[in-house]
Amino acid sequence: RLIVGSGGAFSNPNDFVTVSAYSPTSQTSTFIGEIKTQAIQDVLVDSVGIYVSATDSIVLFDAVTFEKKASTAVSGVRYLLVVNDLLFVSIQYPETSNFVKVFNKHTLELQSVVTQITGEAAGMLRVENQVYVAVPGDWTSTEGKMAILNASDGAFVEEVDFSTAGVGI
Repeated sequence: RLIVGSGGAFSNPNDFVTVSAYSPTSQTSTFIGEIKTQAIQDVLVDSVGIYVSATDSIVLFDAVTFEKKASTAVSGVRYLLVVNDLLFVSIQYPETSNFVKVFNKHTLELQSVVTQITGEAAGMLRVENQVYVAVPGDWTSTEGKMAILNASDGAFVEEVDFSTAGVGI
């Protein structure tokens, strides 16, 4: 099955994010849930469930029953990455600091906040014992950076500045 998140137009306050499961074999969709906010940002499926980030929320649905297991409010939520029992979340506008937050992947309880990252964060990738975070900054940025975190706890290691060669990273 394919998990599909859609909807949530900023121009329509009554257009909320919906999540469904699509079966390519039967060509049928099953409604999973609705998130009462706009602008879906990411959908991530792992052994615990289906994580959905949308504007100001993260919601965890059970991957088998589709029951909502947990949710939390997170302003500026963007992309998601699961590493062991942690859920790494990159943060963007309207936030102006704390651009990565780390949650317990089972309960969505906040575990830590990475305060050292200097701009809005985007995509994340785990390589061995580290998490690499793209730091393109806001829409006016003319340079790009990459933050490196410990995968085990989200602790900040360093931020590499690619200057103008990294714009839009």
